[in-house]
Amino acid sequence: MQVWRIHLNNGVKPPKTKNDLIQFCFTRHVIGVGWDAITTHGDEASIREQAKQAYDSKYLPGFKAVNAMRKMKVGDLIWTYAKESKTYYLCRVKNTWANRVRFPEQDGLDIGNYVSVDWVPIGTVGVIPGAVFNSFSYNSSVQRISNVENISKAYWNHYSQHTHYHDVQNLQPSEIWNVLTPECVEEVVLLYLQFVKRLVVMSGALKQSTPVYECVMVDKDGNRHYPQVKSGKFALNAQDYLSTVQSDPRAHVYLFATSQEYGQKPSNDHIHCLSKDEIEEFMRDYWKALPAQTKIWLELCEFPHK
Repeated sequence: MQVWRIHLNNGVKPPKTKNDLIQFCFTRHVIGVGWDAITTHGDEASIREQAKQAYDSKYLPGFKAVNAMRKMKVGDLIWTYAKESKTYYLCRVKNTWANRVRFPEQDGLDIGNYVSVDWVPIGTVGVIPGAVFNSFSYNSSVQRISNVENISKAYWNHYSQHTHYHDVQNLQPSEIWNVLTPECVEEVVLLYLQFVKRLVVMSGALKQSTPVYECVMVDKDGNRHYPQVKSGKFALNAQDYLSTVQSDPRAHVYLFATSQEYGQKPSNDHIHCLSKDEIEEFMRDYWKALPAQTKIWLELCEFPHK
């Protein structure tokens, strides 16, 4: 079983609207992408050939999207987001791309390549796994999401009220970084810096005025501290932050990436690359201080705490 993400950014043609597209998907129990000129029901080679014929040098995005639809199997799960209702949905594939048919009301909706699914509403950003949320930042129409199979199956069983997946395992503490949303991760790191490093957020220098960093913090001696946090697979190259401590030798930079990828770490001891272990230790020690939603996520993963 695989998990996917689909952007419902289909190029709907007036007078049809995005609401018409959503209603079509709900009514016909489908989800998919456009590139309607790709009509083959065949293999990867036939999709590539037809995409080249129809879209010439701009064929690649269409080929990748339709080929991803081809790979989806019965029982796969698909996350998507409807901007109009600001709601995330989870879909379970019940019939494949190769078996699609043409519906009369499909014209103008740009959804010629789809799979048949059951739809379940999940809710807003605060209730979806962080790794799923991160996947929506990529522009590709369709993307496979790794390391969220167990979480997604648990979501489906719970929200659909149908136990289609009998092999769901209890979430493990190691899965917390796939569950926590980017906002939760950022909040935890800032709490760590305040409680453990005794730093205070300068309210006049929040993220809006410091685009490179989450905020500006200060210690009791007036030294400036600059945190930066990235979730998902995103890396933080520590070398990119040297200019901050070179222009102000008293300044410190704190970096935290859930990927734990920091590039070549500079010799400057004012650039700190935080580890998952120290943030996890902080969450255990300061459990009572954590935000309520973060504690819900952690308890879902049976994260041990004091």
